[in-house]
Amino acid sequence: MSKSREYLGVGTRIEVFLLFLLPPIWVLICITSYLKLNSRVVLLKKEGVRSN
Repeated sequence: MSKSREYLGVGTRIEVFLLFLLPPIWVLICITSYLKLNSRVVLLKKEGVRSN
């Protein structure tokens, strides 16, 4: 029984660790994707201005 309890303890620790870690990761992913989209839009606008 002690082994299963230890395993559960480790599991909950990992879950808590993920809960604390995942939000910043998602925020970083959102920020990077947003910046990439913005840079693409800016490049397209610059190219459009040059062609005109």
